[in-house]
Amino acid sequence: MKNFKSSITIIATFLIVVGIIVSSFVTQYSALISTVTTTITAVIGAVALFFQFKKDKDINKASFLLEFSKQFYETYDCKTLFNIIESDVDDSAVDLETILSSPDMMPHIENYLSWCKTLAALVNDEVISLKDINQLFYYRFFAVVNNKTIQDIELIKYHVDYSDIINLYVTWHKYRKQHNQNIPFEESDLCIHPQFKNV
Repeated sequence: MKNFKSSITIIATFLIVVGIIVSSFVTQYSALISTVTTTITAVIGAVALFFQFKKDKDINKASFLLEFSKQFYETYDCKTLFNIIESDVDDSAVDLETILSSPDMMPHIENYLSWCKTLAALVNDEVISLKDINQLFYYRFFAVVNNKTIQDIELIKYHVDYSDIINLYVTWHKYRKQHNQNIPFEESDLCIHPQFKNV
């Protein structure tokens, strides 16, 4: 891309110089040459602007995703629940169902699912695409959505309130399968929950 832009700049400069030289020798065609040179310069300028806008858009998107990633830990405070879910992966002696079912955990579960709802809204409103969020957020999303206890006490039980998360799950699950990517915590996948067909 950098070489392409450099080539365009060199060609544009060459055409302008040639145009100026020729127009100084051929006075009867100077107006035409000047118009052609101006048009070519304008087109090249428009192409350069397009690439600059695209670059700025990509930078803004990356900044937005980074900020949203920080909100996972700061605004929504999902770290506690995420670490508990992760502890079950590393330690089979952890009684995850008992821990997650305790009243003290409900605010953490609700915050985590609020983060997921915001993520779903961003995709649904086409602010970001599934491709944009796939590698950055897939593990955090499926870690909570594919947790059997959270499915029982929140997601399935109050499925009407969480329909946006469930819809994102269906779309994202299909996307990852189509791209031969793993689904975290697939052994308790939301779609195999006995009540999933009723949501």
